Amino acid sequence: MMRRMPGTAVFAAVCLLPLGVARSAAASAPQVEWRLEEVVSVGALDGPDAEIFQWPVSAGLLGADAFYLVDRNEYAVRAFDFDGRLLFDVGREGEGPGEFGFIGYGWRVGEEIWVNDIRGQVNRFSAEGELVEAFRVPRAGVNVLDIDDARRSWVTGVRGTRPSSLGATVRSDRVSAELLDAEGNVLARVDTLPGTNLRASGRMHPFSPVAQPVVHDGALVVADDLLPLIHIFSPRQERRRIGLDLPEGPRQREAAEIVRRELEARGSSDRILDLSDAPLGGRTPSIAALMVTAEGELWTKPYDPSVDSHWLGGWAGGAGGRWHVFDLDGTLVSVVQMPEGVTPIAVEGEHLFGRSRDDLGVTYVLVFRIRRGDR
Repeated sequence: MMRRMPGTAVFAAVCLLPLGVARSAAASAPQVEWRLEEVVSVGALDGPDAEIFQWPVSAGLLGADAFYLVDRNEYAVRAFDFDGRLLFDVGREGEGPGEFGFIGYGWRVGEEIWVNDIRGQVNRFSAEGELVEAFRVPRAGVNVLDIDDARRSWVTGVRGTRPSSLGATVRSDRVSAELLDAEGNVLARVDTLPGTNLRASGRMHPFSPVAQPVVHDGALVVADDLLPLIHIFSPRQERRRIGLDLPEGPRQREAAEIVRRELEARGSSDRILDLSDAPLGGRTPSIAALMVTAEGELWTKPYDPSVDSHWLGGWAGGAGGRWHVFDLDGTLVSVVQMPEGVTPIAVEGEHLFGRSRDDLGVTYVLVFRIRRGDR
């Protein structure tokens, strides 16, 4: 069963005050208005199994008129055409070739779809859904962020703990990232990854950063813990910082009242008590979510505690919001008002892929066409 949502989301460009970080002088230039047009929405309450989704985490194009998606909790890789017709449905729970225990992410490598199981296996599927190969990555139990056709992979993992500045009762784990070759040799390392403070701790803070690292052109792209700043780590271990024209996140005590009201509206009394005990000080993150396209567009979602608090939006930030698009020099390109209830998964070419959930708890996968200016 396909569900259609309102057809077009229109968004206008804005200019914000600079942060004092070096950036292109064109950052405040007038921007061209873009718009989103829905192509297809797939999902069902009681339909075929292939149209029942739980946690779609990756998506991308398959040719000119089809797309694939990877659903972590369904242990599945599925493909549909732009009319919503199923092309294939592969994968299942298990430990053998073509099976998954816990899906990390999926990518298109050449014409194939590669999907990582966090236990250390990568399944390669053809564009028709046939299993090509199942191979092991050199290190199991890590989160593979990206892998290329030479089987070089950026991975993240926890490397011990360090004291937290947010209070003695909250610990912060030290999350590192490494670029590995196919044999497991370390080609590059980031000892303490920005944007991961408290993400893997035993007790999550309500304002722990939730923006996930991404990979562009072989480099690791990470949002800062607090500032409107992007860190880029190259395979040669060179580090670059890009300041963005985004507002800093609100103070934690101010944000706590926003979260408290939302928790009350949801009837989450246990979380309200946890919020009362949480150590609060300093600011919340500035960036709630991050995507990057092959063309080098940085899609960023400014942090809104009413939907992006870890206690409300989970690991990937909340839905909707005004997404700001920058180039890799920090120049603002445009701003998009994401449709209400839609959480973007990926942007590729002229298409944006997202997920949403209705009042009955049904999860949908949506594809939008991005109209950049007059296109």
